[in-house]
Formats: sequence, C-alpha cells, structure tokens
Amino acid sequence: MPFEWIDIEALPRLERDQSVVLFGAGNGSRDLLRFFEEQGSEIRLLAVLDNDPSLQGRSFQGLPVRAPASLPDLGADVVIVTTVSGREAVSAQLEGMGLSRGRDFHLVGTFPSSRATDNLSFLLRRLRNHGLATGGRMLHVGPGGYLGLECGLLALLETPPPSHILAVDAYDFSMRWPDISASLPSYRAMRADVLALAEARGQTPQLVAEHWDALFQTEAGRTVLDGERVELRFPHRFSALPVADSSIGLACSFAVLEHVRSPQAAVDELWRVLAPGGAAVLTIITRDHRSFGADQGFSPIAYRAHSADEWERINRDRFFQNRLAPFQWRGLFEARGFRLDEYRVQHRYDAPASELAALHPDFRHWPPERQGEVDCSIVAVKP
Repeated sequence: MPFEWIDIEALPRLERDQSVVLFGAGNGSRDLLRFFEEQGSEIRLLAVLDNDPSLQGRSFQGLPVRAPASLPDLGADVVIVTTVSGREAVSAQLEGMGLSRGRDFHLVGTFPSSRATDNLSFLLRRLRNHGLATGGRMLHVGPGGYLGLECGLLALLETPPPSHILAVDAYDFSMRWPDISASLPSYRAMRADVLALAEARGQTPQLVAEHWDALFQTEAGRTVLDGERVELRFPHRFSALPVADSSIGLACSFAVLEHVRSPQAAVDELWRVLAPGGAAVLTIITRDHRSFGADQGFSPIAYRAHSADEWERINRDRFFQNRLAPFQWRGLFEARGFRLDEYRVQHRYDAPASELAALHPDFRHWPPERQGEVDCSIVAVKP
C-alpha cells in the first residue's frame, strides 16, 4: 500500500534514538507511522501535536495528542508536519515559536495523486451524463497545490478541451507555479492514471500521452507547466474569486465548500463568475472531519453537539469546517436561482437515539432523515 498522504522525499534524515514529534492527527501521521514501522525505524516518537482542542488529551495510534504549546516541554529533536490543509499556517505557527523550517521542522504532508484521479473521473462522468460544455474558460477552486486534474482534462477532452483552466486556492501549499519539479513523482503517477482512463474511454492512449506531455516543458533543468493553458492564483478565497463576471463556462471544486466561512457568499460568487448556461460540478464533504480518524471516537454529526461559539473555539487554530448539511447546501443553490441537474446525498449515518438527544438545540429539531444525510454532489447550472 503506497504512502499517499506524505512525501517520502521531503522527510529529513533521522538518526537512531532521535526524538520526533508529529504535527497533525490525521491521514498523514497515520501514513508516516506505518512508514516508520515498515522501515524498522528506531527513532523515539514522543507525541502528536494538533490545534484541535477536542483532540488534545486523546490518543492517536498509541501516541498522546498534545497542544502545540506543549512542544517546548517535550524536548523533541525535530517536528514533522504531516497535515496538508493549513500547512502554511502551521509553518507560520512553528516559526512564531522560534523554530526554523528545514532545520527544526519539516513539511511532508501532501494530497495523494489518486485523489486527483478520483476527482477527474467524477468530473468526466458528470460532463458526459449532463452534456456540459467544456470549451472556453474553466475554473477549479481548491486544487491543493497540485494541478493533475487540470492536466488530465486538457489531455483527455476532445470536443473541445477548455481553452484555459484557472486554478484558485487560499494557499500555495509550497507550490511555485509554474515550476512543478518538486512534485514530478505525483505527476508521473497521474500520467499513468490518465492513460488508463483514456483506454477505458475508448481513446487512443498514445494521442492522450502526447497531449499530456505537451503541457510540460524543461527550463534550466526545471519542469514547468504551460502557463498559457494552466494557471494558478493564490491567495484567494471562494467568496472573492479573481475572475470577471460571467466569464467561466465550467467551474468545479472537490471537498472545498465545507471549509468556507460564508457559504452564502461562495454560492453567490459562483453565480457571479459563471456565464449564462455555465455549470458548477461540486462535491461537499459535510461529515465532521474528525470522524475520519475512527480511533478518535467522533461520529459524522459530532459537531452538532456544540453551540456556534463552542464550534468557533474548536476551530480557532485549525482548518475551519462549517456545519451545513446537504439539504442546506441544496437550499442555498436553489434560492440563488441555480437549476440543480444533480443533487445526490452520498452517504447515510444512522445516529443512535442517545446521540440525537445530545445534539445542540440548533440541530435537534431536524427530522431524523435529515440528520443522517452525509456528504453530497451537486451539478448546478446558471440559467
């Protein structure tokens, strides 16, 4: 099984008995601990740091989860940051504590290339199923510092491909666009996935490979993307996109909208930038993200036990997650005037009666079928 959530090449050289602290109680640390186990590493793992106060005091893979403020007391030789979302904020936090990046701490978290492949497959199916136009300008909000989806679309789409794909993010994720040299292994893996998709779609893999390869150039020993066709802009929020009114024919985002602080503003912004007849293809992971770590003991609706003020306190120093349910997202898009060509709830969670009874009054009045709806996909068209 590959280590998808960490960049092995970014790991520092660790000596025997060196004391190590991980930052991020999530998929990256889980991958890294498995890597250390398979390598027979003899380092001393002290703890996992996390900014989420609801995780502090718990156990993660047998290690205590501590607040970052406890770092000076741990006496660690090195901190390895495995978190991906918000990693630049974590880097600034550690630098504020007097630590030096590249010496005292290292950023190794990364989004898996397979995630981009899954999103690409999802998008291609929606383009086909809903007959969406692909020419003109396209917008991808939240690529996470990796533009494999953009390259895959330009290589695969034939009738016609987007003339220009603009990727917008709130962070740079250490990417120095258009230089993608540091992520070449991920792009090579994505290329293989794209060729497999081409074959499954009945396309000629050799032609798709030529389209893919044409997007990459070598300059002074570095690999760069074709900036005329693929562009990255940051830092920009979903509620303030650097795009002219009615200039986008197709927009997409995957697991991004659940992190916006103003859902209404994000929906309004999509309406503003889309041209008449333009469409947005979206996935929204509404479940409490703490529930992805099963050993933490959180359910998909655990955040509904808190008041708004309590949830703000929990999110103060972590990557924010809002608490809109799928049916609420549907209501926002419909109220703005979008036509929903697709609205699909992806999962259902059957909460025990004891959990429903413990919900905050803000949520307790929802009917049981609404409480159990988790994650959704939306294809919204601007008439």
